[in-house]
Amino acid sequence: MLVNNAGGVWTRRQLTAQGFEQTFGVNHLGHFLLTALLLERIKASAPARIINVSSAGHHMAWGGMRFR
Repeated sequence: MLVNNAGGVWTRRQLTAQGFEQTFGVNHLGHFLLTALLLERIKASAPARIINVSSAGHHMAWGGMRFR
């Protein structure tokens, strides 16, 4: 079983080492890469599951994300 779970939020705009916006890189691209790297092993371990967890935390940003 692979459980993808992250919930990083930064108060100012930052970039990952690869040049992606930090929140997007941590919360989305990281899961995608890890899952892609493990996919063949997960398939070989059948029955296996991949679980993606998210939150409703974006509802807390009533005024949007202000990167200053």
